[in-house]
Amino acid sequence: RFIEFSGSFVFDEANISNSKVSTKIGTASIYSGWPARDKHLRSPGFFNVKEFPEMTFTSTKVEKTGAKTGKITGNLTMLGVTKPVTLDVTFFRKGLHPRMQKVFAGFEAKGSIDRTAHGMKFLAPRVAAKVNVELHILGTKQ
Repeated sequence: RFIEFSGSFVFDEANISNSKVSTKIGTASIYSGWPARDKHLRSPGFFNVKEFPEMTFTSTKVEKTGAKTGKITGNLTMLGVTKPVTLDVTFFRKGLHPRMQKVFAGFEAKGSIDRTAHGMKFLAPRVAAKVNVELHILGTKQ
């Protein structure tokens, strides 16, 4: 998982296709629970954090597929390579946050990427090219 990230989204319930997502992820913030592995993942063989300190995702299309489901397609830039990615989204709910007293919305997004398509070829094919992605998002209205 990554500890440092930022992002924003526009959620247009009336017209889902007007919704947008944008995020930045600090690659050096990768955390696996094992410091030696984290150091290796930050190296040029994997995330090469010195040359590529962040990954970005910007949506290009948001579509509704069911009452509480959808798909977000966008461009993921990792290691300086931009490739399209589609994530399956589940909408949990929208409401007033009890402590912050702001409107919030909660989502989950899942999908997979091919790390080798972005140039991360270390130990391929012994280490799988396909990497599963899972995001849990809670956003407040600004």
